[in-house]
Amino acid sequence: KIGNLVVPSMGIGTISWSGKDLTTLENVELQFLIKEAVSSDAAFFDTAERYGSNAKTALGLGWGETEQILQQSLKAVGVSVDHENSKLKPVIATKFTPSPWRNTKESVVKACEESRRRLGVDQIDLYQLHMPDIVQPLKGFGVKSNKDEIYWEGLAECYNRGLVKNVGVCNYGPTLLSRCQETLAKFSVPLASNQIA
Repeated sequence: KIGNLVVPSMGIGTISWSGKDLTTLENVELQFLIKEAVSSDAAFFDTAERYGSNAKTALGLGWGETEQILQQSLKAVGVSVDHENSKLKPVIATKFTPSPWRNTKESVVKACEESRRRLGVDQIDLYQLHMPDIVQPLKGFGVKSNKDEIYWEGLAECYNRGLVKNVGVCNYGPTLLSRCQETLAKFSVPLASNQIA
């Protein structure tokens, strides 16, 4: 169990999923994998807005393509992500990527809404911060702007608006995890997970 989700003991990571080439998102092998996962009760999919394996992702392009591939592949094999009307209920976790230009809690909400649209869901089952705010490109020039607390407030906003069912973090140590829990608690939001990779 993760938060209020009942999840299979095994899931599917999507970090290297991509279309067969730079211009398409379709991938028949992934559709077969998804069909097998669903029929084997392993339909817990871990994705992120930054996942993918082709050149576009390496160049910083293609944000959200893996989320789109997951949604399209589920649909292609006849699996609905609408939990209310589906016999087969996949669980989907996705992640927000901290980035220097994302500096408000609304940037988290906007990214969450974009992920919801790409995944074709009303609510994301588990929405996580991909990592602490460690990308500080101007740190060498003495400019550092840590946005962890802003991102935690953004997660709380997503939860309280009903955009997500659960919130979590990834790759947090004990100190940062405690600070995150304290911040979320101010907004009556439980922390469901800390995914360590």
